[in-house]
Amino acid sequence: MHGKVITLTGRGERLAAVVPAEQIDLVERLQETIDVLSDTEAVQAIMESRMSITVGEGVRGVEAVRALLDQRQ
Repeated sequence: MHGKVITLTGRGERLAAVVPAEQIDLVERLQETIDVLSDTEAVQAIMESRMSITVGEGVRGVEAVRALLDQRQ
């Protein structure tokens, strides 16, 4: 990690942060993760999907595509 995050404050409160360019992708990925984990319906869907895969009910790769195409016909 290069560079340093600079925090701008005003009246003792954080107002903004300047992030080094090489860390922007990381910041965006973290924000996306926070957004998903803040959505209880999305978290529930992820948990249900993982459970389905664990018990062998999941469909992966080519099988998933074929199943979707079959449903459309």
